[in-house]
Amino acid sequence: MSRPVVAGADGSPESLAAAEWAAREAVRRDVPLHLVHASDWSPDQAPSAAASVVRRHLGRGILRAAEDRAATRLVRAASGAGLLVVGRRLRETRLGRHTGPVTHSVIHHARCPVAVVAHG
Repeated sequence: MSRPVVAGADGSPESLAAAEWAAREAVRRDVPLHLVHASDWSPDQAPSAAASVVRRHLGRGILRAAEDRAATRLVRAASGAGLLVVGRRLRETRLGRHTGPVTHSVIHHARCPVAVVAHG
């Protein structure tokens, strides 16, 4: 498997712009895009269970915003296309196999047919 493009997202306009740039680069290289978010705890303070839950929730929201920006970029890039092809590693869940959020968004917002080439 090719090495992915990885972009960090902290919710700032700069990090969301970086996620868009990373999406373009992943398409150009024909490799997966991985968006990540990390949170830094003060070394003198152990996180409480409630604080951990809140930070995970906030982190997921930040990643959703970055995913939305990346998907929007792909949809815009394909505005004049006759076909948009995206690759996606399928994920296994209790409910079966499904695509990730960027692919899901692209499928529902593209104005041309979308082919998803699955791997995995």
